[in-house]
Amino acid sequence: YNSELAASVELARIAVEVPGQDSRGRPAKVKIENLAPVAFRYANHKLTLAPARFSGPTGQFGIEGWADPERLDVKIEGDVQLALLEFFTGRYLDRTRGTASVALHMSGNVRDPDFDGRVTLENASLRPRGRDTEFLVSSANLAFKRDRVTLENLDLVVDNAALHIAGNLTLHNLRPENLSLAMKGRLAAKAVEVFAGRYMRGAQGSAPIDLIVDGPAHNPNFRGELWFDGTNFELNPRGVRHDLVLSHGKVRFSNQSIAITELSGWIDEARLTLRGNRQDCDGQFCMAVRLYEWTPIDVFVGVGLLGFAHRQPGVWQITIDTDVDVSGDSDELQVRGNVALTGGRYVQGLDLAKKAEVHRVVERSTPFWQGVPLLENLRLDLQVESTGLLEVKNNLADLRLTARGLRITGAPPDPRIDGQITIDTGTLNLRPLGVRPTFTLSKEGTLTFDPAKALPYDTPYIALQANTPFQDLSGTVHEISFDFRGTLGNKDWHWSTNTGLNDAETLFLLSFGQTDVNELVRGSAPAQTLERDALGTSSVFTGNPFDEFAKNQIGDIIGVLTEDPLRRLTSLDCFR
Repeated sequence: YNSELAASVELARIAVEVPGQDSRGRPAKVKIENLAPVAFRYANHKLTLAPARFSGPTGQFGIEGWADPERLDVKIEGDVQLALLEFFTGRYLDRTRGTASVALHMSGNVRDPDFDGRVTLENASLRPRGRDTEFLVSSANLAFKRDRVTLENLDLVVDNAALHIAGNLTLHNLRPENLSLAMKGRLAAKAVEVFAGRYMRGAQGSAPIDLIVDGPAHNPNFRGELWFDGTNFELNPRGVRHDLVLSHGKVRFSNQSIAITELSGWIDEARLTLRGNRQDCDGQFCMAVRLYEWTPIDVFVGVGLLGFAHRQPGVWQITIDTDVDVSGDSDELQVRGNVALTGGRYVQGLDLAKKAEVHRVVERSTPFWQGVPLLENLRLDLQVESTGLLEVKNNLADLRLTARGLRITGAPPDPRIDGQITIDTGTLNLRPLGVRPTFTLSKEGTLTFDPAKALPYDTPYIALQANTPFQDLSGTVHEISFDFRGTLGNKDWHWSTNTGLNDAETLFLLSFGQTDVNELVRGSAPAQTLERDALGTSSVFTGNPFDEFAKNQIGDIIGVLTEDPLRRLTSLDCFR
């Protein structure tokens, strides 16, 4: 077609409803409509809008101008509902509320227009896409001049923390190209969560910040300080069931590094301190992380914990103090230092089914390191000692333990332990097997670890000896000894008495209250002795099957008394 298309259109009524608020601040539909007919004309590939006025609940605004495929000249002035922009901002914002006072002239190239004028915001709110946190712009003045936008007195409020932002940015093709901004005020923890939500949850509090951001918009330079002034700044890492709070100290940061003074705060109710590398300090700040393109290339952070408690109700609890250094880079971190076990208790008992099968009733939680490569590859070098009471206290045992000179190396999925835990005093209760007496440790027991062997079946080597007096049906008192030596994968245990009974004879004595098998077979034994049979059977006793059964059951009980408490006390969920 060679002829030119020309047309004129006049719309008598235009009405648009957008989400907003009523006079009481409640959600409501906001209606925008024209005050007079709106006239359009199209000719010579040019669309012209005659001056048009629109009204909303907060005032009126007007728009006029023209545009063709290459150039435009449009003027907007008045009070514009920000909700009208949601069509354009929906990629970044879930909700936009408030009113902007606009006096803006756009002209020049359609793809890269020049701007001239001002936009003033008051009590505007923005909610980033996929987040619940509202960003309140209590006031802001934006001045436009050609390709430059100047921010004057922009006050951003998040979770009652106000941050003042001033500066300018340049635009190219309607996108930010370069920027120079200064931010000062209080940084809300919730604002940090908005941009790092995949790593943290439930952030609360705020902290003073002084920050400069400049350079290319796609990769700006940052430099500033964040300090904690006694107001709790709470950041709860995802996947870690503990609350992290920072309350005192300073952080100096840039694109190249993060340096800190000694930071202090809390993890749950435990006192926390963080420090940088004391061999690399500039005044009061010591280097903690060096960065290259936002990737850590050199990490050194000292971590101190005092009274850190971890527990699983009805199963176990542990309290530790730490003084460790975390170092490395984005590929591998090492943790070296000292861990003091200031208290620990394992209380979960053992349930035996009707056929005397051992069942562990343990709720297994996902290890903190699982699925996080940096933590799965964490290299450990920890010296562990107990400075407080460690005990196993359940229906099987009442034991007191001491850890001295333990060294834990390897990685969380495959730790290696070197050293020894001593079982100082205590008692064993074998009633779940039908053995009525309580056995008392006759001497110190030990769990000796070999780092070259795999946990828990090849190491530790267990040495345990316990005694009890036992009176048989004839009135004779026997001193019964139980001696367990070996690993869970290679058990070696023996029963004996001061009256010369061997393994099978001693077990028979404990089960039937006498030492003479023939007396039981002939029926001369009292009937009630049969009721004491732990196996629930009145069949004639033969030594080998009973011996094998008891060996398996007692081996399982020793495993329960060592394997699970040890896994809990070391906080390494690597056993089984």
